[in-house]
Amino acid sequence: SIVAEDIIEPTSTTPFVKYDKRANCLTIKGTSTRKNMSLFYSQVLGDFKYGLRIKGSGELNLQLSKFGTSTLKVLFDLFRFIGKEQELGTQVRINWNVLGAEPEMIETVRDFAELFNLKLKIR
Repeated sequence: SIVAEDIIEPTSTTPFVKYDKRANCLTIKGTSTRKNMSLFYSQVLGDFKYGLRIKGSGELNLQLSKFGTSTLKVLFDLFRFIGKEQELGTQVRINWNVLGAEPEMIETVRDFAELFNLKLKIR
């Protein structure tokens, strides 16, 4: 039987990650500052992207208190992918909770949204 949920517990440099395969819902919360985060995220983001293609929908919930340049690149690639998917009619809900985030991060989120013409909710 296929596990319906993947959960990665957080560390001081990596976030809590939960991926619900059935709902194609990915949640990332916490600190993402380790170097080479693309390796950390590759499996779960691969599954999420595949789910978007197959199901035509998905949800991404982000609440990052801190992230490094390695994570910035991961997010850049992910948002570029989502932007293209949204253009193709894929329904992707993006909720970015900026609770406790630094003002620069909120700017970064806005920049991403603009750059890739993303529909996202900032709260």
